[in-house]
Amino acid sequence: MRIAYLGDPNNIHTRRWVSYFAQKHTCALFCDPPVLRPIQGVEIICPPMSALRKAVAFKLIRHRYSNNYFKAAPYKEFVTHWKPDVVHGFEALAFGFATAACHRFPTILTPWGNDIFDWPRESAVARYLVKRALRGVDLISTNAPGLEDFLEREYKIDPRKVECFSWGIDLEIFRPEQVDEARLMAKRYNISENARVILSPRRMKPYWGIGQIAEAVPELVRRLGADTVIVFLRAFGDPAYEAQL
Repeated sequence: MRIAYLGDPNNIHTRRWVSYFAQKHTCALFCDPPVLRPIQGVEIICPPMSALRKAVAFKLIRHRYSNNYFKAAPYKEFVTHWKPDVVHGFEALAFGFATAACHRFPTILTPWGNDIFDWPRESAVARYLVKRALRGVDLISTNAPGLEDFLEREYKIDPRKVECFSWGIDLEIFRPEQVDEARLMAKRYNISENARVILSPRRMKPYWGIGQIAEAVPELVRRLGADTVIVFLRAFGDPAYEAQL
């Protein structure tokens, strides 16, 4: 199968997704420059705008979302020339409108979060682009079950158009056979062997929604029992925000 992806080549989510499918299929990634690193086995194509299109987009109109709108035509041209079996776009605001423009082929769009929740409420142009993208593609994929209700309420999207999935577990990181290591770590942090441990690896910053997870802790303990232990990883977080939580 020939799969045309539209997305940010420097984003870890895009790279992981495309790299996996490139092991089984012929994949190309259509994107905006710069491309900081190549992706093994993936052709990376940056469709250029014409001088006239650039002048209109960035000299005449000069809107913050000009690129999102005006790149749709060159993306469509280059994707069509590549002749994919399916087109899959990542992030509804940055690449959704261009993905929907490739409607000659089966199209899938995977929104990421702020592209459908926040930015369309801050900008009428962003809302226009996202709405056109969501309505223009054949399928919307998401790893957030329940999102179909929001999309129906906010954008009048048919829930049958939304396909939910789970990212699954990275068994290179989470390995159940490491029993001895787990016991040592539990002992280090005074966690009993019978405790049910819930791990939150989200960044300790408001943007990442860690506040909602913290608010859920009392309910988790109520439902799962007093021997429940919730572990938060600070990672690149903010100690002051951690103290506030």
